Amino acid sequence: MPRALIITVGTGRRRSDIAEAIARQSILRLNPNYVLFMCSPKSAEETIPLIHEALKDDFDGELVPPFIVPEENDIDRLFKAYKDEIVSFMMRFSLSPDKITADFTSGTKPMSSALVLAAVTLGLDQLNYIVGERDEGGRTIPGTGRNHPLSPRRIYLDARLRDFRFFFDRFQYAAALQILNDIRDRRLDATIREKIDAFLYLTTFYLSWDRYDLDAAVDAKSSLDRLPLSDLLPLTVYRAYKKHRDYPGRLRQRPYDWSRFADLIENAKRRISNANYNDAMARLYRAVEFLAQARLYHEHGIETGNVDPSRVPEDYLEQLAPYKNRKTGKIQIPMIRAYDLLAKQGDSLGVDFQRLYDDNHEQLQKLLNRRNESILAHGFSSVAEDHVSQMMVYLDHLASTGGRSLEKEREQVRFPTFGDSAANSPPAS
Repeated sequence: MPRALIITVGTGRRRSDIAEAIARQSILRLNPNYVLFMCSPKSAEETIPLIHEALKDDFDGELVPPFIVPEENDIDRLFKAYKDEIVSFMMRFSLSPDKITADFTSGTKPMSSALVLAAVTLGLDQLNYIVGERDEGGRTIPGTGRNHPLSPRRIYLDARLRDFRFFFDRFQYAAALQILNDIRDRRLDATIREKIDAFLYLTTFYLSWDRYDLDAAVDAKSSLDRLPLSDLLPLTVYRAYKKHRDYPGRLRQRPYDWSRFADLIENAKRRISNANYNDAMARLYRAVEFLAQARLYHEHGIETGNVDPSRVPEDYLEQLAPYKNRKTGKIQIPMIRAYDLLAKQGDSLGVDFQRLYDDNHEQLQKLLNRRNESILAHGFSSVAEDHVSQMMVYLDHLASTGGRSLEKEREQVRFPTFGDSAANSPPAS
């Protein structure tokens, strides 16, 4: 892949001193395929011709026409203009950021500073500065200069990893993953790449679980288990993952595992934290439904998707007749009927739900209907924060009736955040 050099160009004492230093110290030593000059109107007119003359036939690369910004002392304008021009330059010549060096030796201080800021922002491979002996006027004495390379990638990586942690801690895993993939596409040493891989697979693990794509979560676990995670993750995140690593496989194999109930509540909480109340209500509705399904399964040996008539009181069978699937012959009952069946069995959860439903019929029915009338079900109505808060109150009550220690169970499936532990992460390089 071609390499490029971006240089700020000033006028120097005699023009020729700057031109000679740029030609010999920067361009010929670094030998890029493309050179882009960042100039003021004066340096473009007076210094650039001398650079061409100093190079003569010694340089085989392409000298791109200089990019001129008249406001050579306005750092804000320079930074924006340089950043935009570098992006355009990369696109024009199919250049990767990790193949570009920015030399900020020459030019006004705002020009040099703007190029450094643009290089860090875009994650360019190297910064270059020519150092040498100085004369009484503070200028480098010709012939004494030497290149002093610096890497802005550490700053860039640290900034991007802060962005990653910001989105991860807010459960916005798709955005976090996009940042990691962008970092991973760059040239990284083995240690940093291993760390990025750990973050990438960890994010994929929680993103997949968050979306109930349990197969993908299990695949991500397999990738994570091949890495030395205790060396790559903050301690609190590592401990949380160790506790969670087998949950997706367990949930995949056990459809009525009680931890699903707590997981649905936690999933809804994550949606609430991002003001996605429609999504939150869908999960809370499913939690109400699952509570009845799991109770019937564990306590009475009944599956709501295939009710065994022999396990149902005989005087109740007639009420289940409308729910028999004509094609499969299975009796498949909806949520309200599931709670009714629990009550018929004398189960306290069913009895309590019926009492709540009867005593607060209008309010509870409205909450349940909010899900049915939302865009995620059958309508276009919106769900507000107050609606999910009210539904959560009912769920807490029903969970306690069902004998579930909801807060303790939720803590077991609560997704980790980096938070302050990010300070204890292994360094980016």
